[in-house]
Amino acid sequence: MFILAGLGMNIEEIPCSVLEVIKKADYVFLEIYTNIPSKKLLEYLMNLRKDIKIVYRKFVEEELEDFIIKNKEKTIALLVFGNPLFATTHISLLKFCKENKIDFKVILSSSIYDHIAKTGLFIYKFGKTVSIPFHESDIPYKVIKENLSIGAHTLLLLDIDTEKSKYLSIREAIERLISLENKFREGIIDLNKKIIICERLGFEDEKIYYVSLKKAMEFEYNYPVCIIYPSDLNPIEKEILKCMSYFYEE
Repeated sequence: MFILAGLGMNIEEIPCSVLEVIKKADYVFLEIYTNIPSKKLLEYLMNLRKDIKIVYRKFVEEELEDFIIKNKEKTIALLVFGNPLFATTHISLLKFCKENKIDFKVILSSSIYDHIAKTGLFIYKFGKTVSIPFHESDIPYKVIKENLSIGAHTLLLLDIDTEKSKYLSIREAIERLISLENKFREGIIDLNKKIIICERLGFEDEKIYYVSLKKAMEFEYNYPVCIIYPSDLNPIEKEILKCMSYFYEE
C-alpha cells in the first residue's frame, strides 16, 4: 500500500492517523522539495522514527514509482508538508497506483490555503494562485490581471530551492512585479498599492503585514513568506485584517 500523508504546517497540526503511519509503515519518506522544514519539526519526526528518509524532487518524480512497484506488498508512506494534494506530482502518484492496481490512501492536513484565512480576507474571493519563480516569467502579471478583472485576490507563492535552502525574497518578488509592469504598462502593479505579506503562517511567530509595495521592501522577513495581492477589500475584510496585522499601514 502507498500512503500519501499531509503533515500540516506545524507539529500541532500533524493528524493522529499520520503519527500511526509513521510508526507502522515499512518505509517512510519525507519529501522536502516543496518546503523547507523547521528544525523543530524535523527533529520531532526523526525522534518518532530514526529511519525516515529525506527525499527531493528527483526521487519523487523519477524513482519513487519503481520503488512502489518493487515493494508493492509493503506499506510505503510519503510525508508531505501542508496538504499533499496541492502538487501535481503527488496526484500523479495516486494515478500511478490506480493504474497498477496498488492500494493507496490519502491523509489530508492543513496548508497555506487554510492559514491565509487569518488575514481576514474572504477565502471565496481568491482567484488563481501563482508562483513567482527564480527565473523570469510573465505568468504572475497575467494571473494578477485576470484575478483583478473579476474582483479576486491573488495568492503569490515565492519560489524555493530546498536543496540550497534558498527562498526568493520579498524584495526580489516585488522587483519582478515592478519589472513586469514596466514591460506591459497596463497599470496592474503600483508601488503605492497595498499588499498583504504573510510571514511564517502556521508557526508560533507568524506575522501579517498590510503595506504598500514600496514600504514592504523596507522590512526584513523570516521565511517562509507569501504575498497576497488583493482586489478591493470590503469593510469586514479591512476590519479583520487590521485586527490581525502585526503592521498595518494606513
